[in-house]
Amino acid sequence: MSNKISIVATFADHDLAEVMVKKLQLAGFDGEKLSIVGDRAAGAGNVPMLGGLDELDAEAYACIPGDDVLDYEDELRSNRLLLVVHGTADEIAQAKSIIDTAEPAGWNGKVGAAVYYGCAD
Repeated sequence: MSNKISIVATFADHDLAEVMVKKLQLAGFDGEKLSIVGDRAAGAGNVPMLGGLDELDAEAYACIPGDDVLDYEDELRSNRLLLVVHGTADEIAQAKSIIDTAEPAGWNGKVGAAVYYGCAD
């Protein structure tokens, strides 16, 4: 298993997604480890705004299981934002604890943050 993993959180509330980005940055996350996928009008500091999952860098994209890509694409079509955080296991655990405080609603009705393992180093 790789030491690099990603977490993806879905947000219907674009303002909440921006708040989460700011909280992650205040906790020390580099903007290069964060990406927002969705509506390009919702800017968040120096974090890349991407129009679709296919715009993620190859390593972050590889972390998302193929079965879930379609679900996340449905999220994007429903005008939701995806916040993708990529890093070490410790960084992802920290990011998940920060994101879970907001309890973003996911497509399956549960907290919209899931951890994916098995990325390329």
